[in-house]
Formats: sequence, C-alpha cells, structure tokens
Amino acid sequence: MCVFRPMFHSQPYPLQSGSAPFQDRLSGSPRGLLLCRGTGEEPHCEQDMPLRDIADARALFGSINGSFVGVGMTAFSRITPAHFIPSYRIVCHKKSCDLDLLKKTVPVFSLEELVGEPVNEGLESVSLISHPMVRELLAGLAGPVHLILYQNYPALESIKGEMGWRLAANPSALRLKLADRRFFREMIEKLALPAVPGAVIPLGEFLSGSYGYWSGLFGKRYVVQLVDIIQGGGRGTFFVTDPDSHLSLCRRLEEKVWRGVTINYVSLRSFIEGEAASIALCVTKNGILVSRIQRQVIDAPYCDGFVESGIFCGHSWDDMSWGDRVNSEAKRQSLAIGNYLAGLGYRGICGIDILVDGFNESVFVLELNPRYTGAFPMLSLLQMDRGILPMEAVHLLELLSVPYSIDIEALNEAYMEPLRGGHLIVFVLTAAGRPLSLKPINSGLYELSGQNGNAAFLRECASFNGPEGLGQFVVLEGPPNFEGRELVFNDNLARLCRLMFSSPITDARGRLSQEATAAARWAYKAIVG
Repeated sequence: MCVFRPMFHSQPYPLQSGSAPFQDRLSGSPRGLLLCRGTGEEPHCEQDMPLRDIADARALFGSINGSFVGVGMTAFSRITPAHFIPSYRIVCHKKSCDLDLLKKTVPVFSLEELVGEPVNEGLESVSLISHPMVRELLAGLAGPVHLILYQNYPALESIKGEMGWRLAANPSALRLKLADRRFFREMIEKLALPAVPGAVIPLGEFLSGSYGYWSGLFGKRYVVQLVDIIQGGGRGTFFVTDPDSHLSLCRRLEEKVWRGVTINYVSLRSFIEGEAASIALCVTKNGILVSRIQRQVIDAPYCDGFVESGIFCGHSWDDMSWGDRVNSEAKRQSLAIGNYLAGLGYRGICGIDILVDGFNESVFVLELNPRYTGAFPMLSLLQMDRGILPMEAVHLLELLSVPYSIDIEALNEAYMEPLRGGHLIVFVLTAAGRPLSLKPINSGLYELSGQNGNAAFLRECASFNGPEGLGQFVVLEGPPNFEGRELVFNDNLARLCRLMFSSPITDARGRLSQEATAAARWAYKAIVG
C-alpha cells in the first residue's frame, strides 16, 4: 500500500486536555489530534524566517497558533498542506470512495458521510461551512481557526468575525473583479501583451449578427464565451466553425439563460491553432513565482457529446522542450501579469491559460484564474516528489501574512525543472437532472488488462508515483460512495473521479495517449455502467 505519509503523522498523538469534542469524529480513529494553543498573534521575529524546503515550511506553520482547516468539495483537493502543517485537517462536502484511504494521512470530516445521505444544497464553501454540524466542529477547535479556501465569497467575509475565523484567501471583491473577462481584456491591453483579436459585446448584438458578419471580423472560426459564466473548465465556451454552428448557438441563447445564469455579454475571439497550456503563478512580497508551462488536456476523446467546447480534462507534465523563445515569452508575460496583480493587492496562487503557437513561436494569454487552479494538488505533489518546495506552501504563508523569506530566483529555477506525470478528470457527462445509480470502486492502483478495455485493481495507493508505466493509474477523489442510491447532478461537468499517472499522458502535440483514454473510458463504465 502506498499513501501520503507526512512526517508529523508517523506517531499517534496523545489527546490533549481541553481538546475539541468532535476530534474523534473528525479523525475517524480513536487517536486524538495535536492542537496548537495560543492567542493567534503572529510570532515575533527579529528577521523573517527562511523558507527553503518542506522542513522549513513545517517549522514556520508549526510556529503559528490555532488550527488549520482545508475546506473543499472533496478531501483530495485539499491534501497538500497535510505535508507541512502539523495541526491540519480537512472538512469536505463529498462522501467519496477514497475517504478511508486519505484518513490514513490526515483527519477528514465529510459532511455527507456524517449525515449519511447526499447533501445537494449548494456546492461551494459557504454552504458547507454554514452547515450546523460543520460550525459546531469548527467552534470546538483551538483558535484561531484558519480556513484554507479554494476561493473567497462575500458571505464568508460577513460571518468570519463573529465566528473567529481567519480566511486564507484573497478578498472576495478582488477575486470577483479579476475573474471578470472584461477586466482580463483591459489588463492585456494595459500591459501591451500579444492578444487574440476579439471583443466583449452585449448578447443582443451578437444574436442580431449573422455568421457572415462575425466571421468577417474574427475569421471563419471563432470562439464565443459567455462572460456571465464565471465557473471555468469550459463552461459557457463554444467554437463556431460554420453558419450552422452559429445558428445553433444563437438558438440555444435565445432565452438569454445558460446553466441557470442570465447572460448579458459574450466575448468573441478569433480561433487560433495551437496547443492549450497553463502556467501557475504565485504573487509574493519577494516577487513572482512562475511554474513551467503545463500541457492541458482539452476536449479529450472520452468527453464527446458536450455542446460546449474547450472542456478542461487534465494536465500532462513532461520534459519535452517548448523552445527557448516560447519559454522566454511565456515567462515575460507571466511576470508582467503577476506584477500587475500585485499592484492591485492580490497575493498567492493564480493561474493563466495560454495558447502556444509553436509554428510561429508565439504565446497568447487566454484567461486569468485568480484562485487555486485545476493543476493543483497534482502540481504540488509532483514538486514535492522532486524535493522542491511546493508553491502551495508559499501561497498560504502570503495569505496568512506570516514573516518569511525565500530566494525567489533559486525557487523559480527549481520550478523550471521538468516534471513527469499526468492527471485526468472523469465527468458525469449525462444530461443535468438525470438520476444516476453509481457503483463504488476501490481507490488505489489499477492496471489496464489486455485489449478488452478492462482494468484490474492491484492495491491501495494514494500516490501518483505508484503506477509503473502508462498502463497503470491511480483512482482518487471519487466516485461518490452511495451504492444503491440514485444521485442527481445539475452539471454534466460534475466530477466522478480523478485518474493520476506517473508518466506524461500526451504527445508533443497535446494528443491524449491511447492508454490514458482507455483508463478514463474504463473508469466511467465501471462507475456509471
């Protein structure tokens, strides 16, 4: 069995006096939790503590009073801090098949597991933290309670004071401003970065124009994005390739509502051939941290049938070179964006989606994601496997205003080292609102068997480096564990599980390997039937 094993979990902890009444329920085992006591004031230092590796990160976080709680829809999405925060635990929404395996690494409180049934009222941090059982849990922890969030919401800011919480996230107003595609276009213009020809226009104006009119402005193929859809992953994105696809899209938008959201504006851009990729940034007081270019898996073969296009399905990390000119240009644009965000008060991780035109050695920034991105936690796990300080550790120290110092140039140099691995998201795919009876499967290591599309379970494993070769993969972050119950999903892009690979899963042109495609198809069939 291979599991994540942070050093501070190597021995059971004694239950301390005055500890929280929910500790046993949270840990899922008889042992207690080590809780840091104190007033919550930051430690006084004559100089900033150096941050060079995981050991330094453990020391820094160990010096902070209070309790740290990762908040997410799934437990695995918040797994990284378990490697460097001694008092860390996770509160999640979903009851997934990997919970027992992850609890061997970190205490996990699953709301659905506790109530014994699916909880579908709201799927963001606000609804999770507002649940009475979760509030009771958090109230019993040693204060202050530091909540590590995917992203911030106004409702959380309005109640954090009365609850004594500290939010490890940027202000919600800033996050919402940066997520607006109109802000993005303005930023690209101000920074004079290469831009894909396009414009943001009212929906009514788009609907009144013909394919001939818009193709005359943006080319025979163009991309339409619904500006009011702020949830990413390809939601609200359409590729128009001919008069029929334009007419079909206009008919779908006649009611001016998509995915339950009223649509007021659309973004139109020319379609440019190239490879989809992303870059993770971390805005710090010391400068901007920048990851290596990461190949994205978009519109994978196992995701056919979607009306929308540009569906994000995962990443592939490899040691293939993008070329000096592309790498240099990607870094230049990343630093420009990072410094611009720093000037607005943004701190911590954000992501940019880019398009790499390898033929012309050009880089175009397509989108800004002011939050954790789809590359995490896999990127952090790959970095730690190479002995590199994960970007998430710096991200949290920035948001918590903890004094520290880093060698920004040395860390950026380490982040440019090639990583090898990949991950894929397996989606529900079916029409929204259709009941599904899902089958639970073991979390762990699997191997494709023969040519029949099946896979065999080998052993429990929660580490991406467990697989040997492309024929092996790890299933985590799902599926939902409610055998015999019909579940209803309101989003066909809801996630069933994540597959992790120890090797790259795409070729030099970004095409998904046959083995990775087969693994995703098997997982879907095994879960959905």
